Amino acid sequence: MRLARHRSVLLLAVCIAVAALSACSSAPEETEITSETRNRAAEYTEFGNRYLDRAQYDQALKFYNLALEDNIAIDNQEGIVLSRNAIGEAFLLTAQYDKAAASFAAAMELSLELGRRDLELRTLNNEGKLALNLGRSDAALVSFQKARDIIDSEKDSPTDIVADIYHSTGALYKILEEYDQAESYLLLSLDLNRDLNRLEEEASNYYVLASVYSKQEFFDRAETNLERALKIDKQIENKLGIADDYYALGLVAEKRGDFEAAYNHFRTAVDKYIILNKLRPTIDSYYRLRELALLLGKDAEAASYGETISVLEESRR
Repeated sequence: MRLARHRSVLLLAVCIAVAALSACSSAPEETEITSETRNRAAEYTEFGNRYLDRAQYDQALKFYNLALEDNIAIDNQEGIVLSRNAIGEAFLLTAQYDKAAASFAAAMELSLELGRRDLELRTLNNEGKLALNLGRSDAALVSFQKARDIIDSEKDSPTDIVADIYHSTGALYKILEEYDQAESYLLLSLDLNRDLNRLEEEASNYYVLASVYSKQEFFDRAETNLERALKIDKQIENKLGIADDYYALGLVAEKRGDFEAAYNHFRTAVDKYIILNKLRPTIDSYYRLRELALLLGKDAEAASYGETISVLEESRR
């Protein structure tokens, strides 16, 4: 009986010790779980970015939403803002503008609640890009001006975001046909992106600069910048960027009257768009090829392109 009692006391002591240890270790365990969830959200975001770069937008959205769920679960508010911005960008690229607007609005609301000017800057840039896609240059100008006001007042604004704001502002001024302003902001963005070794963004700077020069009929400068963009896009294996570069080179060559060069550039572009399953650019390239084939006396090729266009247009209905 005494033995049984001692055993009960021993068991009770062990239970108390285990309970105490469990209580003491609960905080580290929770911290470890939070860290794991945060890291997993970051991994999901990185996967989403990779799919976005490949123009696989459905897959990108899948991973961005998984990241958002994890960030919400651990109340990682910065992560929530970044996830909502990423989701909005994917919707923007797929022309789902209402959904993009809702994502950016949610990101902006939380950015303002947190008082995070860096997150506000990122969201203003996205809201401005959305306005540009909707043809609302006035609204885009307001967003980018707000962003530049923050940059001017906050001397420690993240350099990558500043570069993005300057690039978007340059693109806006190109649309407004204020080419000197456009060039100025794009060159500012280019300098920052070079310093940060942001190759994809640097290629985008060159691409839009080429468009600015082409609009002014500075064709040599346009081609030089497109060749710079193409070189970088090949280096980083940006498949859609490469296709777009060749298409733009075709446009510039066509505008300057070098139809043979334009024809070859569009042929290269269309092959790449087909591989990427980009229907609208594929059709646009075939239209260009048909017109150039007629100009160059390639009647059989023109007829073939016309038949292909009919088939592709039918598939869109």
